[in-house]
Amino acid sequence: MIFFDMYFCLMNLFILNRLILQYTLIEANLGNEKFGAGELSHELGMSRSNINRKLRSLNKTSISQLIQEYRLQRAMDMLQQKVSDSN
Repeated sequence: MIFFDMYFCLMNLFILNRLILQYTLIEANLGNEKFGAGELSHELGMSRSNINRKLRSLNKTSISQLIQEYRLQRAMDMLQQKVSDSN
């Protein structure tokens, strides 16, 4: 039982590290309009279908949706910051 718990914790840690790396790569390429699912999968060294499978199991989204939602959220954050700076 302890082995199973440790294995489960290690797998969750691995998945969390991959998600952090994905967001880091997306942030680093925020200004690159050509950066998409293909480029992200290449940077991670994983196939696009493998990344999509893992993401769908975690949060029911595809890699393309993840990138698009991240970009939209960052754009909204920047616009809100600009509005609060001008007041």
